[in-house]
Amino acid sequence: GTKEFINKKDEFCVCIALIEESMPIFGLIGDPVNRQIILGGPGYGAYEIPYEEGNFFDDQYKLELMIPEKMGLIYSRSHFSTKVLSFIEAIEEEYGEMHVIKKGSALKFFDLVGSRVQFYPRLAPTMEWDIAAGQAIYSGIGGEVVDFINFEPLRYNKESLYNPHFLAKPGGLKIS
Repeated sequence: GTKEFINKKDEFCVCIALIEESMPIFGLIGDPVNRQIILGGPGYGAYEIPYEEGNFFDDQYKLELMIPEKMGLIYSRSHFSTKVLSFIEAIEEEYGEMHVIKKGSALKFFDLVGSRVQFYPRLAPTMEWDIAAGQAIYSGIGGEVVDFINFEPLRYNKESLYNPHFLAKPGGLKIS
């Protein structure tokens, strides 16, 4: 969300991730404008909490992965391309018409972990620090962030800090 912040847009956030053995095991994303936090990881679950609350792991804030009848897709406000459009068309052929949202920064993970959307294709450059926290949190409820080519989970602390193009989707949901 650096571009959004510099351009005085409301779509920026703070991302913090704990990486162990090249995998994100815990993450936190703070949305200062809307005063919300999402946090979690594999083995922890995922939670969406207002800033004012003190007990981050209160069950009233716990999230679950849900697949609605009409699914949704979110993509980058700053990096839309014909490749993304082609992916949207292909995924709609497979799963039916979707509601589509565009948003800046890692705030897209709020919509993923809140089950407001089910797909986030990213076909433009990101850095490890842009995605690791979201991957950890989304994994906490059974979501996946996978390499767009081989569908393996993204790995971190690589020699190059750039991520490959990726897809965030509900775990176990097949894409043909």
